[in-house]
Amino acid sequence: MTQLASTPRVSAIRNVCAAFALVSLIGGVEYVCRHYLMFWPPIIGTLQVNDMLSLFCAYLILAGGLGFLLGVNWIEELVGVGQALRDCTTSTRYTGWIVATALSMWLFPVLDRLIWAGIHLPMSTSSLRNSTVWLSTFAPVLKVTSYIFVNGLYVPIGEEFLWRGFVQSRLTRVMSPPLAIGITAVCFSLKHVIVDASFGRFLTIIAMGIIFGISAHRMSWRASAALHIFFNMLSSIMALVLGLT
Repeated sequence: MTQLASTPRVSAIRNVCAAFALVSLIGGVEYVCRHYLMFWPPIIGTLQVNDMLSLFCAYLILAGGLGFLLGVNWIEELVGVGQALRDCTTSTRYTGWIVATALSMWLFPVLDRLIWAGIHLPMSTSSLRNSTVWLSTFAPVLKVTSYIFVNGLYVPIGEEFLWRGFVQSRLTRVMSPPLAIGITAVCFSLKHVIVDASFGRFLTIIAMGIIFGISAHRMSWRASAALHIFFNMLSSIMALVLGLT
């Protein structure tokens, strides 16, 4: 009886530990890649391209590594994400999710500015900088291409696979879905706080994380990836057009 009773408890502990171990790993790998690795190779056109390449490396390590350990069929998963993205842009099933995300992106940045505007966190960066510049003539094209591909498409898939596909799903096994979704969203936002060294998007990303989390719980992480891609792609294009990158 004791052994049978302890088995669910051991499983719960393992799920929680696995979830928070991945949370720590995501923050650590992305921080190292974006604040150290990006400065070591030659600058590819512009430093912003290096930043996108460092993000690419971070999520190749994280999502690719976890996918390998779990035996993920990435072709099948990416086809599923593509189908979800088509549904997101053509089906009314996603209308509520799109409206909710758009409203959160309009309302919560105002609150973030009011509450956190004066708070700045320390940031550690590499003292080793490579000043060599390659392909400077193609810098504008490389900047646009890398930003749209990495920030608009690649990172949303990697983040949703890791956060909603693994962290949230592991926590949902041992606690109520609302609590699991909330904890995942807060951790998701804190990762951005640490990497950005700023609370500037803290509430905004929590709100988006909750919306993505609910959509993933009700449908799948591919659905939340489609939403994430939709809004990251729009915001990436707007940032490029307005010169905010």
